[in-house]
Amino acid sequence: MSWSNNPSDWALSWFSTSSVSNWTRNPYCLSRDTGGSSSGTAASIASNFAVLGLGGDTEGSIRLPSSFCNLVGLRCTPGLISRKGMSALVLPQDTPGPMCRTVTDAALMLDALIGFDPEDPYTATAAINRPPRGGSYGDSLDTNGPIALASCRLGVLRKQCFGSDNDPECQAVRKVINASLSLLEDQGTQLIDVEISDLDHYITFCSFYMSRSRHDIDSFLSSTASQNGSAPTDFANIITSKQCPPSTHALKAVAVGPSHPHQDSEYLSRVEERDTFQRLLVGFLASNNLEALVFPSCPILPPLHTDTVEGGKWAQKGAQFPTNTSIASIGWMPSVSVPAGFADDQEAGGRLGRLPVGLEIMGLPMREQELLTLARGVELAVNGRREPIFEKQLKL
Repeated sequence: MSWSNNPSDWALSWFSTSSVSNWTRNPYCLSRDTGGSSSGTAASIASNFAVLGLGGDTEGSIRLPSSFCNLVGLRCTPGLISRKGMSALVLPQDTPGPMCRTVTDAALMLDALIGFDPEDPYTATAAINRPPRGGSYGDSLDTNGPIALASCRLGVLRKQCFGSDNDPECQAVRKVINASLSLLEDQGTQLIDVEISDLDHYITFCSFYMSRSRHDIDSFLSSTASQNGSAPTDFANIITSKQCPPSTHALKAVAVGPSHPHQDSEYLSRVEERDTFQRLLVGFLASNNLEALVFPSCPILPPLHTDTVEGGKWAQKGAQFPTNTSIASIGWMPSVSVPAGFADDQEAGGRLGRLPVGLEIMGLPMREQELLTLARGVELAVNGRREPIFEKQLKL
């Protein structure tokens, strides 16, 4: 089993760059990033160094690297799995989760991870939500997956999540996703193009990084200091004193953010809006008789490392990386990225069909069984997983 052994600093980046260990190369194309922040886990599982991997997901740190590395990555409903020992970024929103090569492995791993932990009060959720019939999330996936796929209605967030018509990378991803969706239709799945009202507003306004990440990191540091008196307890001091050189603008911003969430004058409004957003998503699925929403986990290809380092187009101050993984995270919805196939890579090596693309499936809270069963059906229909081909190091 692999843990995220080379994450970005404080898991606070969409990319793999670390002030300690440089960056993690994507096994499918060495000049491309793995995605963050569970980058080490993604690369090691994709490379067959281990069978099972564990990542942590605040806004996409399981699903984005899974998408970029041709893996199954599951973000479950927060509270199913204990966060004891994890350094939180947004405590109510964080969750560990499986990163594996198959849906079945992810389901069986989830069986081993879930449960109530008195040292993490949020796991009250796990006391409510258990696998049906007292069984396993992995039970009958092969049998029920195709049946679920043939009888379901999926909402496609085509207009809002497929990226710009004028961007060649979005076009490459869209080609792969559309081919996968066509395979689902061949199995009997009904696909309905849908739009969510005010989606951009909720994603932006309900982000809690600048409101509470500094506080949640400091709480973790204090808990470790109680075991080791020499451990630092102030995240801002760590960053400003260069004990951890800030590798991203987000790190710098969080370090100067409020020391307590209530110091953000809009914090209560953000909490209320987040609850509204979850009700909107659940109500949207119910009113449209949809089992799940589907979209690319990320509408662009895994970025070149030169675009993610300081000064690169995605690392520049104010640059917002266009991942779609924030939707489920901010809505506290379970979601899984499943391999959808491969897109062409013209920039690095010129090899066609080289870069992984992930299809995200977002379901209802505490309905992981249905989500995984549907994901298994997609996996069987699309067959988008393949091993990387290891070659000599590219000259970068």
